[in-house]
Amino acid sequence: MNEQEEITRTPSQELTNIIVTTLLKSGLLHEGDAKRMAAAISSGKAKSEDWRITIEKVIDREKEGE
Repeated sequence: MNEQEEITRTPSQELTNIIVTTLLKSGLLHEGDAKRMAAAISSGKAKSEDWRITIEKVIDREKEGE
């Protein structure tokens, strides 16, 4: 991301970036789900069900890998 893109981001986009980056680093969000969740978060359309299902998928994948 270049400097111009960072300057033009809205507060919602900035917060979304922090949330998605933190969830990815913690392993609670997979790369494949990040873009979809980022769009839902920044638009204000992310529902509690979206969060639960997305994170449950990660947990289930980890359990299968044990």
